[in-house]
Amino acid sequence: MKLGLATRLTLLNAGIVALTCVGVVALMVTLTDGYMEAHVEESVIAELDVLVADYVIDGLKGVEGFIDIRQNFNAPQHGRVYRLESADGRHLAGGWPHWPARLDTDGSLIRVPNLQRRPATEWLMAAAELPDGSRVMVGFDRIEHDTVMRDVYRAAAIGLGLAFALSLALGALIHRAALQPIATIRRSAETIIDGDLSHRIPHDHSRDEFGALSATLNRMLDRIAGAMSARHASEMRLLCQLLAVGMRRLQQQCIQRRRPRIATGSLP
Repeated sequence: MKLGLATRLTLLNAGIVALTCVGVVALMVTLTDGYMEAHVEESVIAELDVLVADYVIDGLKGVEGFIDIRQNFNAPQHGRVYRLESADGRHLAGGWPHWPARLDTDGSLIRVPNLQRRPATEWLMAAAELPDGSRVMVGFDRIEHDTVMRDVYRAAAIGLGLAFALSLALGALIHRAALQPIATIRRSAETIIDGDLSHRIPHDHSRDEFGALSATLNRMLDRIAGAMSARHASEMRLLCQLLAVGMRRLQQQCIQRRRPRIATGSLP
């Protein structure tokens, strides 16, 4: 089925608005994802710096006590893990069962799957070596990042749906109002085709395209009506002349037919 002009314009307008919204939302999602990722990474590094600073102040016992306190404050959306090892690899504190094989003590970050959550998330881990040769590890669950991003994706989907629906509704109203003069011109043309040559296209003398078109068509109709009136008058004059000539000829024929009778006196 072929779509009408108003429908095509409405869909085009909605498509342009939808693409613009998708671009804006994609940019916002990308920025939010980058911000949340940087926030988690900075939190891990900051926590590791606090542990190193605590060692300088209170030694290993201070680090052990700090880790015990931190682990007791784990929240559902803020999972944390720690591991403190002595220089000979002996476990001193923290709940992480073993030292990750890929984890170096230079402060670089690694990701380790967290299969205990559904859906699965990741631990973001970093480690540092303490002055006595011991090493400490910190890991933050990316659940906060993932939760925020799910909320962002959900809000973006709802926002895009509402924006598309609103653009369709507004586009339909705008294009219907814009194309209303065309419908008026079409109805006027049908009236003229039906025989009402005196009908003219109504318009408010506006200076937009439709007002100019209506005025031009009305001037054209006036000239056509004038030409038809002049032609009609010319045809009537010709008809009268032909009737006058015919009447004269008929009169002459009648006179010629009566002359013999007049001459013989037989005409009553």
